Amino acid sequence: MITQRVVEGFVEGVNPRGIRVGGAWYNFSKYAQVPVPPVGALVRLTLREKWIHGLEILEAPVETPPETEPPAVVAETPVPSPVPVPETGAAAPETPPEPPTPGEPEPALPRVDLRDRRVARAVALRAAVDLLAGRPQASVEAVLRAAEAFEAWLLR
Repeated sequence: MITQRVVEGFVEGVNPRGIRVGGAWYNFSKYAQVPVPPVGALVRLTLREKWIHGLEILEAPVETPPETEPPAVVAETPVPSPVPVPETGAAAPETPPEPPTPGEPEPALPRVDLRDRRVARAVALRAAVDLLAGRPQASVEAVLRAAEAFEAWLLR
């Protein structure tokens, strides 16, 4: 008897014959037409043995901007400094950054892709559980508050 099961996870690798999800390779069935997901996508697979008979893309991977090479320098032209620099070779005095004005939005944080965010969330939750495991009076809310604090620190 052939059993059918469902596997959910991130696509770790793709080749013409199948995909890798959760560290295991699954082959495309020649009897089912399914889309080929990109690496990093969150998918739900319907399997018969190790053959993919159904594939649903739950979340597309987060696009990261392509690495661009800096432009080649043809000729260096001196650019005047907005801050006067003494001729003795001493560095220009640094001005400290201004504190944000109350009510003004905070500067944008660096973009974190979905997978990094989920890993950070899982690590934070595990750390919170480990931290509060020896305290029988700790509530679920206390664990979640600690996990949120850990996650905020990880994604800072």
